[in-house]
Amino acid sequence: MAGGLYREVEERGRNHEWGPFPRQAKAQGRSAGSPNGVWREPVIVRLPAELVHIVYAACRHTSKEARDLLVSRLPNRNREAVPARGGRGETRT
Repeated sequence: MAGGLYREVEERGRNHEWGPFPRQAKAQGRSAGSPNGVWREPVIVRLPAELVHIVYAACRHTSKEARDLLVSRLPNRNREAVPARGGRGETRT
């Protein structure tokens, strides 16, 4: 799994230093504007911490402009994403 993910990161030109990203980027739950679907079963994979950091940082930084635009168009009550507090795959109602 890690080998394929490293290849994908390389092919997309994402394997470089990224600035810091917000701690909540790693929180479980959906981001603001996400569709209501959920995964019913967790997918658990052990990956090197460095690779996990690169993927989170790359995703966060490359989608920043689109995320900011989306959040600016949401009603005020939905602007802050609230991670699910239940078990994996559960949503807050």
